[in-house]
Amino acid sequence: MANTGQTDCAAGAGVMCPDAPLDESGKVVLDHVYNQRDPRAYFGVLRELSYRIPDAAQAVIRRLLPVLARARKRDRLMLIDVGCSYGVTGQLLRSGRTMDWLFAHYAGHARCDRSELIASDRNLYQLKPLEPVAIVGVDIAANACAYAHESGAVDATVTANLEAHDLTPSQTAVLAGADLIVSTGFIGYGGVRTITRILDASIANRPWMVHFVMRLFDYAPIKVALAARGYVTSRGSAPVFQRVFASRSEEREIVRRLVQSGCDPTGLEDRNGIFAELYVSRPAEERHLIDADEFHQILTSDQ
Repeated sequence: MANTGQTDCAAGAGVMCPDAPLDESGKVVLDHVYNQRDPRAYFGVLRELSYRIPDAAQAVIRRLLPVLARARKRDRLMLIDVGCSYGVTGQLLRSGRTMDWLFAHYAGHARCDRSELIASDRNLYQLKPLEPVAIVGVDIAANACAYAHESGAVDATVTANLEAHDLTPSQTAVLAGADLIVSTGFIGYGGVRTITRILDASIANRPWMVHFVMRLFDYAPIKVALAARGYVTSRGSAPVFQRVFASRSEEREIVRRLVQSGCDPTGLEDRNGIFAELYVSRPAEERHLIDADEFHQILTSDQ
C-alpha cells in the first residue's frame, strides 16, 4: 500500500487549538464532530487534518467486491462499515468521488439546512450507477447514523456500543449475510469485542475483512480472535498516510508511545503524519480465491 507521498505534512500541524485534550490513547479528542445532525463540522475539521484513509480503502474495496461477487455467484453483496460515522465509505463508493471532493462539497453547502443537504447528497449518489452492494453502517453515534441512512450513504444502520453490549436479535438480523466487513479508523475506539460480535453475526456467510489500523494500535488480539474462527490475515505492503497531527502535543505523545511499543516512527510519524496499516483477513478455505498476483495488488493498491 503506497504512502501517497504525504509524509511531510508540517503545514497541517497545529490546525486545532494547541491545548486540545488528548484521549487515553494519545490522540486528540474530536468527539464534538462525531455525533452532530449533519457532517459539515466533521468534514471541516478533517479537511484541516488532511484526512485520507477512506480514499485508500476505496481501492481495496473496489478490487475485492467483483472477486467476491464472482466467487459467491451473486449480483448484490453486503458490506458492513464498522465505525461508519456519517457513512463516509458509502459516500465515496456510491458517488465515485474522493475525500477532497467531499471536503469541498460540504464547505460549499455551509448555509443550507439539513434537509437540503440530504437532498443534495441523495442526488449525488443518483448521478453514478449504483454499486451492486448493500451497505450497513455500525456506529455508536446515533445522529451520524441517522444522517448516513437518511442521505442514502448506507441502506441500514446498527447504533450500538458493541464493546460494552451484545447485539440484540434484531441487530444480529440486520448484520447477517455480510460478504465484506470494513473499518477505516475504528480500531482504537473499539476492538476485538466489536469486531468479533459483528463477525459472529455473519459467520455463516464467511465475510472477508478489511481494516485500516493506526500504527499506534495492536491488531494482534483481533488477528488471534479471527484465527480461532478459521481466518488468516495478511498485512499491506507499506503504511498508509491517515492524517496530519492536530497539535504538537499529539505528535509528541503518539511518537513517544510508538517508540515505547517498539514501533519505529522514522520517516513516518516523525515527519508529522499519522499512519495506518492495512490488514485483510479472509476465511482460510478461501485463501486461494484470489491468485497471488491479484492479492498482492490489493495489498499494494494506492489511492
